[in-house]
Amino acid sequence: MSIFPQWISKHWGSSDNSSDAEDAGAVELILAEVVNSIDPLISQSPGYPKKYIPALRQALSYIDELLQQVPGPIKLDRENFSKSHLVHALFASTNELERELQTSIAMREYRSSGEAEIFALMGVRWKWQVHFGVERSGDKIRSDVAQNTIDFKDHTFTLPTATADECWQQLRNNFVKRLANSIAENIRELKTERDDLKHSAKQLESKLRKTSKDQTLKLEQSQQREKIEQLWGRWRELNTELDTNHTLQHFNSVMNSPNNYLRLEQESVSIDKMGIERNTKDGGESIDLVNLYSADRRIWTFMLVEFKWQPPLSTAEQIAEDSRWLEIS
Repeated sequence: MSIFPQWISKHWGSSDNSSDAEDAGAVELILAEVVNSIDPLISQSPGYPKKYIPALRQALSYIDELLQQVPGPIKLDRENFSKSHLVHALFASTNELERELQTSIAMREYRSSGEAEIFALMGVRWKWQVHFGVERSGDKIRSDVAQNTIDFKDHTFTLPTATADECWQQLRNNFVKRLANSIAENIRELKTERDDLKHSAKQLESKLRKTSKDQTLKLEQSQQREKIEQLWGRWRELNTELDTNHTLQHFNSVMNSPNNYLRLEQESVSIDKMGIERNTKDGGESIDLVNLYSADRRIWTFMLVEFKWQPPLSTAEQIAEDSRWLEIS
């Protein structure tokens, strides 16, 4: 269950049409950051910022709807490891849970201010695997039963913060950035196509010059001239599309249809504490996993998590700790 609806109500008064309730100045600041990440010259284009704000508001509203689907915060600790089917399935042991946190790049770089609890976004990948295990069937115990087991891997922690509020805001910013990256990528692809067209046209022109005096190649030369004109025609079209005066079209194409570039899909699984697929009547617990799909085409199952953070020992501290145990033994 996500606490995002309460968070958004706290900040904007209602979870409905939240971005419409935002201060106009705040939206303009978000727009400025988005534009700066794409091309700062956009801020000098006709209609900026007024014509850009409606599409951005639509995207922000969509993002806020997505955030309400994100589960969490889920406590990652020894107590919840023993209680929660999900946490127990996510990690093979409490030692693995602690190890994943200690080896996380984001967590190692995080500079804690001494707070007891840390919040972060955790992404994982998972798949079903068939294992053979032990099960009771009536009065008999079988040791060769095929069991569908969920396997979580590639645990990745990002956006560590001191409070859940900060983490939600960081995730919101991250989603906005993903859409901005999609706009920038669309523009880069057009630039690459334009450059390729120019290269192809130049090559054909060079070839045509070399054969211009050969009267036996008139038909081929005519076809080449036609092809060259087509290439330059498309090149001129792209040049116009890439002019900063037309950037609004690229901006709106993404921000008005954000679901084409960023979406969440929910997938329900029913597992026991060992991660084995079971119906609820057989001891399974129904869990809703949320998968993130974005422009990079990588799929992550993610959730907001909460845990106590103890930074890993430095090399000197580790040596001292090892020496202490040697002296004790």
